[in-house]
Amino acid sequence: MFRKLLVAVDGSDISLAAAAAAGQLAASSGGEITLCAAVPPAPVFVDAAALTLVDYDRRAEEEAVRILAEARRALPPGVPAEERVLHGQPAGAIVDEARRGYDLVVVGSHGRTGIRRFLLGSVANQVVTHAPVPVLVHRKVDSQSV
Repeated sequence: MFRKLLVAVDGSDISLAAAAAAGQLAASSGGEITLCAAVPPAPVFVDAAALTLVDYDRRAEEEAVRILAEARRALPPGVPAEERVLHGQPAGAIVDEARRGYDLVVVGSHGRTGIRRFLLGSVANQVVTHAPVPVLVHRKVDSQSV
């Protein structure tokens, strides 16, 4: 079944819920998890006087490490997990990582994408479209609509 899971997180509540769900799946199947967070390239509107690219990279890396630690805490105890910071546009970086021998990719349905989601399509949608392995999209269930 799914023994090697790649779980993409961005710090949003839904991505942390996806990590917890993936953790339950790994616990029940004897699987292992690789948590990943992507550090996108510096946006073109970064003001060089206010924030150098080196500062951006350092801060983005620190934020990714913080997000990964938070996601690890969402996993059930005893589930083997490692953390990986990816670099590049999130969807492409996740798909590239998925090519490294995973059985399943797990993503949240909506993360911190704002207007980019409207213009470019969600990261989850791009991962579903391009991943070389099955993708589980964890979504928030609105209890009022069930």
